[in-house]
Amino acid sequence: MESEKIMEQHSTENTAKSGSNGETLAREISWFAGVVNARLNDYFPKDKIQKLPEKSVNWLDKILNRKTDRIVNKTAEFNKETGITQADTTVPDLSNDHSVYGEFVNYYKLNTQERLLLMLAIIPHIQPHLLDVFFSVNKTLGRGYTEFGGIKGTRHNGFLPTIETALFLLAGSDLTRRFQLYQIFEPDHFFTAHNILVFENSSANETFYCSTINISEEYVDFFTTGNYRKPQFSMDFPARRLVTKMEWTDLILDDFTTRQLDEIRIWLQHGPTLYGKWGMNKN
Repeated sequence: MESEKIMEQHSTENTAKSGSNGETLAREISWFAGVVNARLNDYFPKDKIQKLPEKSVNWLDKILNRKTDRIVNKTAEFNKETGITQADTTVPDLSNDHSVYGEFVNYYKLNTQERLLLMLAIIPHIQPHLLDVFFSVNKTLGRGYTEFGGIKGTRHNGFLPTIETALFLLAGSDLTRRFQLYQIFEPDHFFTAHNILVFENSSANETFYCSTINISEEYVDFFTTGNYRKPQFSMDFPARRLVTKMEWTDLILDDFTTRQLDEIRIWLQHGPTLYGKWGMNKN
């Protein structure tokens, strides 16, 4: 069918980008790791950093090929966008990057904070062990650090970030910066408005900032394989994909159903033009 051909064409184009997707995400994750490392070193005095479990201290050093005794240089240049005094947290330049992730960053003109938040959301899906550092124990209290936020999933054995995790990473203990960042989590921000990120709070008795940060599955697919993942039949999606060698002209339906299918087919073919160039995206 014509609609399937259109979807296959998009799938082929995106599959060609899957190699560059991996390279781009690897660079972005390496940068993210540097920012996390810098935040931890900047937030905790040197003596407290050394008291953290050895596994937590070594984690980011291995990612960045550093020695474990390398502590942040307090004379390093202050990064105004991240609020961190660390010289090696330069944001990767994606201006000429043609991966799906790179094009997404350029299309939405994501700033540093938005890119870090997006990385925090996607890492549990692609390299979940990288967030294990946030399981570090506060030996004074005998439990995890409250400022790290996060939860442990029911089946997922790793660290699942919450808004509190993001605020610690982006603002540390700077309340002014923290309050400025609240707008990223508002319903009118494109992350929420376009269903890219979902913030879920399972308890009405807990603060909004305890909400988990979830990235939509379709964006995980876009940023990694570049393809749509075919939905599985379930209670949430009570339908199955039908594959046939027949064409649209072989399909016999009543006029009303035919018009409905035609509208879907036209939208698949001309949706970007109608939505963008013709201004149908205006409310």
